[in-house]
This record gives sequence, structure tokens and C-alpha cells, in this order.
Amino acid sequence: MASNTNTLELLFTKLHEGDYDSVTNLIPDAVREYKRVLVELNRGERMKVNYIKSLLDYCNSGRWEMVSHQLSPAEEEYYRYFYRKNTPKSRRPAKVEFDLRNDNDTEHDQRRSRQASRHSDDERPTSERTPRKTSRVSTDMSDLSTAANIVNKFGELYKNEWRDALDELEKLKVNEIDAITGLLRILMDAYKYCTVEADSQLSKLEQAILNIMMEGVSISPKFDGDKSYLSAYRKGMACVCLHRLQESFKRRYLPEIIRSVGIYQNLLLHGPVHKYAEQCVAISWAMGVLDPQIFLVDDRSKHGAFNKEMYNEYKTPGQSVAFYVWPPLQTSKFGKLLSKGIAQCHL
Repeated sequence: MASNTNTLELLFTKLHEGDYDSVTNLIPDAVREYKRVLVELNRGERMKVNYIKSLLDYCNSGRWEMVSHQLSPAEEEYYRYFYRKNTPKSRRPAKVEFDLRNDNDTEHDQRRSRQASRHSDDERPTSERTPRKTSRVSTDMSDLSTAANIVNKFGELYKNEWRDALDELEKLKVNEIDAITGLLRILMDAYKYCTVEADSQLSKLEQAILNIMMEGVSISPKFDGDKSYLSAYRKGMACVCLHRLQESFKRRYLPEIIRSVGIYQNLLLHGPVHKYAEQCVAISWAMGVLDPQIFLVDDRSKHGAFNKEMYNEYKTPGQSVAFYVWPPLQTSKFGKLLSKGIAQCHL
């Protein structure tokens, strides 16, 4: 079993990737893990985890078509009934007091708390002094049909949902640097997830057209036609799969990212971090289906001199980067800068 990832979670990941050889090797440990956690569930819970057992049985017999039908409900069962019981106590943070009121009450308290004790205007970074909006409007694809709209929404994401998510993580006793690192990873992983999906859809559209045009013919010619209309169709239909992409990202990737910053309790289902993740997916998906795609710069592996052309300071000015807060946007990998990122400098 992997040291940092539960076997069942690793199994789900390999199934999504289609890596069936690795799945076969994981089956024995996954079955043992399933049986171990199962005995810790109460009678009512044990009656509600049949999908996981079926998934393991189908994996063991190599019935991969049936596995694909069982995968999503099995993951839902895992995160609902197995997730907390399957996390070693030694890896859990100190007990955290949770507010069980509804999301509206929680958001109201967060606003009031920020007004009373959040950084004053003088303490905030220059890039954060724009007055915040008090309302949240979910992004739909009609808002993101052009690069200009995407850049605008991307800036609002940082000013609004990002700050709310940071507040939620800090309330759960996550230190600021870890929280910022986790939120940046959510955005970068969402972007990678969406651009890979966008490229995959374009390839599938191309193949589907070839199958229709060459039905009954044994040869498979290469597609040499104008592909711009394929991109236009994909963009026009982008809203159809947005909700699926958001839910899939939150189910497959968000739990592991949250654990990486030391949170092992379930966050509010419709709380700030989940809303932030949904907006990251929505905006990243719009970047991915735009032709050409907007490029999100990932400099996390670089910690050299502070680049004033690409970044604004987060809190303090300096000559070298301590950590990155928010990524820049470009028209392409080596293209025109659309919006600056934000980085914290060494004192």
C-alpha cells in the first residue's frame, strides 16, 4: 500500500487512467483495506457500500466494462462512508470545532469577521486592495465566451472565491502558506484536468466524424480537413459537460489536495473551498475550449529572482520569490501576457 495514499483511492485513480495492469496488482491490498474498514462501519452503513464490493469483484475478474459503470458510485460510497475511518489518526490534525449552521449563516459570519479583524487596507498587498463584492454569482459558460471575459472572471476568482476559501482553511487552523499552496494547486490541477479533457474531446470528435464518413470502409484515413468547426462545436457545447467536470474534479482530486494541507475532516459541501474549486474548473474549462487555448503559467518549481514583468508582490516587496500565490495568464506558452500573477517575496 502506498504510504501517502489509501489503496482504494489509488485504485480509483488507476481505473480513471485506464492502467489496468496496476489495478490488477492493487486488488489484494484493496480487498484487505475494504474488509478492514467494513468492520468499523455500523450495520446501516455496511448495507450501503455494495458498489465498492462489486467494483472489486469486477476488477478481480477483469470485467472492465462493468467496472466503468461501477466506478463513480463506488467512489461516492468511499468518500461518504470509508473516508474518515480510513485515515490514520496519526495523520489527522488536532480536533477542530465545526460550525453546523447552514452555509448562508457561515458566509455571513465570515464577512463580519473579515470586517472586524482581517488585514487593514495598509496591511494588505497592493493587489488585494480592490473592494470586495458581497454577492457570489456562479459562472456559466455564456460569461466565458471570449478571452477578455475569461481574464476578467479570472481576476474576480482571486478577489472573491479565493479569499473566501483562504478564510475557511485558516478557520480550520491551516497556516497561511500551506493554505495558499493548496489553493494554487487546486487551480493548477483544475487547469490541467480541463485542458486534457478539451484535447481529448477534440480527438474524439475527429474520430467520430471519420467513423461516420468512412462507415463500411476498412481503411482509416487521417483527418486532413479544416478542424476549426470541430473546435467551434466543442466550445458551443461546452456548457453541457461543465457540471460533470466540476463534480468529477471535486470527487477525484479535491480530497487529496485538501489532505495535503492537513485537513482530514469533510469541508462544507457547498462551502467556500468547494465553490472555489467549482469556479476554478469553470474558468479552466473555458480556457481549454477557447481556440487557441489560454495558457496558465506554472512557475511553482522556480524560486529565483522576482519577475516584475510577470508578477505583483503579495505582501512584501523583495528581490527573490519565497512562494507563488496566483499564476499569470498568457495567450500561449510564449505569447502575450494577459494578466499578472502574484508572488510573495523574501523579506
